[in-house]
Amino acid sequence: MQFSTAYRPRLGEGVFPSHSSASAATSAQLSGWLVWTVGALLVGVVALPMFCLDILPMSDFPAHLARVTLLSHRPLDPLLARAWAIDMRWLPNLAMDVFVPAVAPWLGAEVGLKTFMTLGLALWMAGAALLYRALWREWGLQPLFAIFFAVNAPFYWCFANYHVGAGLALTAAGVWALKAQRTPLTLAAMTLVALVLLFCHLMALAVF
Repeated sequence: MQFSTAYRPRLGEGVFPSHSSASAATSAQLSGWLVWTVGALLVGVVALPMFCLDILPMSDFPAHLARVTLLSHRPLDPLLARAWAIDMRWLPNLAMDVFVPAVAPWLGAEVGLKTFMTLGLALWMAGAALLYRALWREWGLQPLFAIFFAVNAPFYWCFANYHVGAGLALTAAGVWALKAQRTPLTLAAMTLVALVLLFCHLMALAVF
């Protein structure tokens, strides 16, 4: 009678044994650059139509654009300052209200909002690529099909805070899976990510 033990890899160790040769490492590095480059191009192609339109045909986009425009221009416009007061509290669903006014001096409120939405697409792609790398110990173009899932119902409805938060949760999960040895510093970093997710969207934190 013969007994055998099955190999069960932990997250961060991958499914297949690692390649120790220098040529394999160089190939993995090159393919990694290829994956990130093709992924960035895909995100750019999908996001480009947003920057070609002034008002996007998304249900919540006009309201978001009006709010972030007010938040961005009120400190510089005396008329807006007399008519509107900002009462911001530390509650979930604030990521857009912090990000867009921060980049508005350089990009403007409209482009800043569209950049925030593009960030969500990029995070979904990055999370899929990192999880694939963690599970298979190699880079591949397969996870780039995540772009079809990143353009989803929350994206079309312009639920931008949730969309970005879910992408960040997916990316953080990929980073966590890549860490075979998790130190207190890793735990502290993930705790910080959880705090950022809380202010992105409460449901994004629940996904994480």
